[in-house]
Amino acid sequence: MSVLVLSAVGISIYPKISEYFLENAYTLAHGRDIVNVILVDFRGIDTLGEITVLGIAAVGALALLKLRKETQTSEAGKTEEKDRYEEYQESLEEDMR
Repeated sequence: MSVLVLSAVGISIYPKISEYFLENAYTLAHGRDIVNVILVDFRGIDTLGEITVLGIAAVGALALLKLRKETQTSEAGKTEEKDRYEEYQESLEEDMR
């Protein structure tokens, strides 16, 4: 069974794309660093999309953190208002006695 799996893994159905990048990195993109050429020239739109998604996620996280801070602040204010209201009610009850 192991021999069958190992032989199946070694079969290449599609040609390797790495050879294309090695052959064309300098001639098409005029770059010596293959990784940078792939990220910037060959897959530039994909990389831009990934950066956009990360930026939107960062803005969403910032908005959630800001909303949480405002909620905590407003809850503290509501507690103070409730305490003042209860004091006022107690003073009215004392005045009515």
